[in-house]
Amino acid sequence: MYVGRVMNTYLVTVPPDTTVLKAKDIIKNEQINHLLVVDENENLLGLVSDRDVKQSWASPATTLSVHELNYLLTQLTVEMIMTKKIITISSGTTIETAALIMHQRSAGHGSGKTRRNHHDYRCYGGSVTCHRRR
Repeated sequence: MYVGRVMNTYLVTVPPDTTVLKAKDIIKNEQINHLLVVDENENLLGLVSDRDVKQSWASPATTLSVHELNYLLTQLTVEMIMTKKIITISSGTTIETAALIMHQRSAGHGSGKTRRNHHDYRCYGGSVTCHRRR
């Protein structure tokens, strides 16, 4: 089977200066797991996952006040937390080849780590990510 047969063509893109607060809202409202970060010419710059957003959020144990925390979160942009090393493939690539490339290049859920036993592959406009089934 080819990647093009299973790829997701509903792509949500944001510019690099999008705040993490706004990215969190977009991910929640659109019910998606990833945002593609693009420049003004629609060139792919990086990828932000829901996991990246969650990891950038402050711990509940923070000593910052609500106002300090809100201010800091308005300064944090997706450009600061996005995965920049994106591996792309064509829609004519087989799923087996895509999996092999991901394994060889240690690609995984936006973290740069290989995750074993992941069998749910999604293609986003030619770039492939894998993540846990939920």
